[in-house]
Amino acid sequence: MVNEEYANENEVWIISINESVGNEGNFCPPENINGVNQYCPESLNGCCGTGGGGGGDTPSGCNGDPDCDSTALSIAWHPDMNLHYPVNCKIDQMLVKDYKESWLSGASEVSIKASLNCHNNLEMGRHRSIAGNMQYKSDQTSNYLGRLIRKFKRKEIRHQTIIYNVSYSLQTRWPVQYYQSDPIWFDYLIFERDAWPAARNLSPYDNMYGRQDLLNAPFSNEFSPIWHLTYRSNNKNNTTWRFPYATGSLCSNINLVGNQNQYYATGYVNNSEISFNTIGY
Repeated sequence: MVNEEYANENEVWIISINESVGNEGNFCPPENINGVNQYCPESLNGCCGTGGGGGGDTPSGCNGDPDCDSTALSIAWHPDMNLHYPVNCKIDQMLVKDYKESWLSGASEVSIKASLNCHNNLEMGRHRSIAGNMQYKSDQTSNYLGRLIRKFKRKEIRHQTIIYNVSYSLQTRWPVQYYQSDPIWFDYLIFERDAWPAARNLSPYDNMYGRQDLLNAPFSNEFSPIWHLTYRSNNKNNTTWRFPYATGSLCSNINLVGNQNQYYATGYVNNSEISFNTIGY
């Protein structure tokens, strides 16, 4: 019988579903846009089709697609995108330490979903007496499959190989000047994706916690509600496959971050499953 140990030493051919295609079955290779690699597998034709930084083809409706995230489709761009001294941010290097996949599935499809938020996760950063909870579209807004950062080969994960040229764009046209009303927080979830019929992960796995309003007295004790970045990933007993690699936040204002690792230009994550850094560009 063929098992993982045998496959590590011998060539094995596996016929299976190809998760690297768009809705029409077209292969979506990475495109170098604005100096960084872009993947758009959730677009209608399977490829990016337009320039990076908030572009790309977006379905007008779910049309029966089980991977379509209607919540993500409904959110809008912040009105000040590309204004107020905008910055760009990307993942520079990455190391993946956990497969979150069976050996039959081969490479791990490390993907991301994200939204932009104002300082307190409320509309335009206003306090709760006049505004409601509001997430804004990011460059990583997508369907339940997220946007593919990179496929990591099993041998790369097994040997703990650092990939030095990931160069994956996270956010462009990001307003930074007015921290009261600009979407200064980039809230993300990185996971190993699997197409339907893999489980759609719900609470508590996709919870993103609201922030406390520290800028507007006397509302400084108020927290915005929990919200979600729902994603599709296999669930198998006694594994951590469905758990994300990382959830976190990057901030475009250095004066408001808890530590340098949260600042978009010096971001750094290192846990038992993944490591990566972020830089401005």
